[in-house]
Parts: sequence; structure tokens; C-alpha cells
Amino acid sequence: MNQILVSDRDPASRELECLLLSGAGFEVCTAETPERALELLAEVDVDLVVSGEPELLEPVRRQRPSLPVVLVADAPPADPAALLALAADGCVVRPLTDGRLEASVERALSRSFRSAVELRERMLTPTLAALGNAIEARDASLHGHCERVAALAARLGVELELDSDEVETLRLGAVLHDIGKVGIPERILLKPGAFVSEELIYMRTHPLIGDRVLERLEFLQSVRPIVRHHHEAWDGSGYPDGLAGEQTPLEARIVGVADAVEAMSAARTYRRPLDREAIVDQLLSGRGTQWDPTIVDVALALIEAGDLEFGAEGLRLLAGRRHGPTPRFSVLLIDEDSEEATLAKRTLEREIDQLSVSHAADLATAMKLCGEGRSWSAVLLGNELPDANRRVLLEALRAAAPLTPVVLLAGDPSEANGVYSFPVGASETVIQRDAFLSELTDRVRSLLPA
Repeated sequence: MNQILVSDRDPASRELECLLLSGAGFEVCTAETPERALELLAEVDVDLVVSGEPELLEPVRRQRPSLPVVLVADAPPADPAALLALAADGCVVRPLTDGRLEASVERALSRSFRSAVELRERMLTPTLAALGNAIEARDASLHGHCERVAALAARLGVELELDSDEVETLRLGAVLHDIGKVGIPERILLKPGAFVSEELIYMRTHPLIGDRVLERLEFLQSVRPIVRHHHEAWDGSGYPDGLAGEQTPLEARIVGVADAVEAMSAARTYRRPLDREAIVDQLLSGRGTQWDPTIVDVALALIEAGDLEFGAEGLRLLAGRRHGPTPRFSVLLIDEDSEEATLAKRTLEREIDQLSVSHAADLATAMKLCGEGRSWSAVLLGNELPDANRRVLLEALRAAAPLTPVVLLAGDPSEANGVYSFPVGASETVIQRDAFLSELTDRVRSLLPA
């Protein structure tokens, strides 16, 4: 809500102006003299001044050059050019009827906002370019890193339904998230191998350095929490402040995931880029410990949908792709065969509206997903897993969610009878044969609530 300062020596005029502006939804503070008005400008975050004293214009301009001022007068100004020279943003002649004062204030605030946005953009573009270059110029392997992190962070923000201002803050914070590395010595920053403990401690100061760099830049205050906290961890093991869970600002959590995905997908001085499968494994491994599980799920959904790809140039987002409404149903598919699982996932999500399928290729991942309190509409269990048998997993699943239907995906028709499937906790069995995916789709659809 905008704060308006009303300055007028006449008590009746001051009271009427306050009444009109308060009724229009503005917060109002008052000053009985120009001197008191100037004192309040130093104490209160004022967005506009309404004044009956033209002599207040010049000192206001000296103190707050961009602050809009609307004058109130008993008659039209004898010398409009003089007011123009002092940069008055409007002049309303009494009587203050028909909402003229409120309309003049709205127009002046709108012009001021547009001017501030234009000024911010003119300042921001070269500033960010210079800061971004300062980060990447010191390490050739980071070329394009900030731009890619910003693109992915913004996309994650859109998928999480942040508003446009929040997404813009997210984008700017992602561009600047590593600005503190300008304060890290090159012998550490460019070291090709692992850090020793002292070097790691020094490297972990870069979020604090970045926060201090931005401290005096008023127009970048909103991104400081991102810069400071993008290396915090969901379980509290991160740095610099050891924040846990939602103590870390959402935008910083988003940039943390985007930064990690970009780093994994790009070549670094100390390692080769990871492939798609390895990145997915890393995200699943750190889900709920290193990173916010909800944000990881969004990133995994982008990967699974083909919207986020990885190649020789690092990560690439497909432009213009948008997802539909949040899925109503969630199915857990547990199968060692990644190709079969991918085909089944795509078929189920294509054929069944508002269905999301998550895939686990081993017992450890499946147990992790089952143990996080998530509610599954159904579980599809494939052949033996590489690190355990199905019976172990079914016992754990039944203990955690006894009412969740489980469909056994059987390669051998002999497994279809109840003698085999029921003792291990499966509700039904689908044989992997001709028309398997069609039968599986029908079976899953029948298990979903109406």
C-alpha cells in the first residue's frame, strides 16, 4: 500500500485531504509545516507528497529527487512554467470534488512507478552484465553457467506457480548467485582436484562475500537472500547459516536445485559432465536431504517430460512447453528395466488424465520414495530388483501404506495366480506379453478413485 505524506498549514484542508486519500485506500501521514514534512521524509518511507505549499517543492527535490509531489491550490497557478521547472507531478484546484485529488495522485504514482522500472532496467542490464562477466571471466569452465542456472530457476519458478515479480527476482538472484566468488583466490577457485579442509572452508565463504557485495545496491536487495542461502540444505547440513527446510527462502531453494543440476550437466576442471541417468540418480539421492523434495520433483518432471535435456553444451530447456494442471493421481513404478519403465510411464501418463508416474530402479530409491509420507494411488512392481527381492519391498510398503493397491508386473504367467502374488502383498498381476501396456493402462485406471 502506498504511503502518502500530506503537508498543509491549514488544518481543515489537511484533514479533508487525509480523509479523501484514506478513503481511496492510501496510508497517510501528515505534517503541519514544510519543515516537519522534510523531517518525515527522512524518517518515513513515503511514496508521494501532497502539499498546499509550492515552496516545499524545491527542498523536496533536493532531499528526494525522484519523489512525486502533487500540489493543491485555491486557484490555477499564475505561472505554470514555474511549477514545471520545479517538476511538480500535478496540481489540483479546490474544491476537491469528483475524485480529482485521488485521480491526480494515482496518475503521479503510476508515472513514478514506470519511471522507476525504466531506470531500474537501464541500470540493471549493464550492471548484471558486468557482474556476470566478473564471475565467469575467472573460470572458463563456468562460461554460461549463470545464464543456464537463471533459465532453469525461472522455469522451476513458473512450474511452482510463482508470480511474475517473484520469477523475475528468482532470475536475477540466479544470475548473481555466485558473485561472491570474485573474492575467492584463484589458487582455490581454479584448483583441478578436491579441496583440502582449509580450502573448502574458504570456498564456502562465497555466499557471505556475495551478500556483502550486494549490501549497498538498493535495487538488488530482494536477491540478497538468494545469493546468501543458495547452498543451504533441506536437512540443515548446508552453509553458511545451517538453515533447514522452509527456513531457507523458497527462491534460494529453487536456485540451489537449478545450480546443482547445471553443475552436474556441465564439464568442470575437476570432472566430466554427468549423463541424464546419473543426474536423475543424484537428484533422487539428495531429495529430502540436500534439496527441497517438491522442487526436485518438479525438476524430475521436466526431465521425464523431455522439457529439460542434457547434451555436449550442458542443459537445455525446450521453449514454449507448458504443463497442464497438477496431477490428481500418483503412481510409483518400481522396475530395474529403465527402458520398459520409461515406455510404461509415457503410456500411462498419455492415456490417463492427471496421472503422474514416478520411477524407481532399485530398492534404495523405492524405499526412499515410500518412506517420505507421500500418498500413492497405486504401486506397480516389476521383476526382481538389483539390490533386493520384491518381498522385502512389499513388506515395507504394506507397513507404510497398507491400503495402497499393488500390481505385480510378471514376466512368467505362472506368477499370475494368487499362490504367488497374494503372499507377497500384491493385489493383482499383469503379465508382460502382447498388449501388456493396454492391459496395464486399463488395470491402473480401474484402481484410481472416480
